[in-house]
Amino acid sequence: MCTEWEREIFPKTKKNPYETDGVSTSIATCCIETGADSIVAAITESQVRKELAKEEEGQLADGGVSLHTTSASGFVVLALELEEAQ
Repeated sequence: MCTEWEREIFPKTKKNPYETDGVSTSIATCCIETGADSIVAAITESQVRKELAKEEEGQLADGGVSLHTTSASGFVVLALELEEAQ
């Protein structure tokens, strides 16, 4: 589903698998490719933040370094909030 939509040229006729219909803006849509099929699952912003924080903690525990006081995921969240505010 996702791959087919991404390959289609503009103007697209297939339904966008990344758009949410009637779902709160605090919920993201995750498209997971599984062979020939794809699964679209809704996950909350909180779940995404927890997963990213867990991944960043693992990278630091493995000897990675943080070059800034704002984490990479924190920066992305700030950028998305800024975009939404415009």
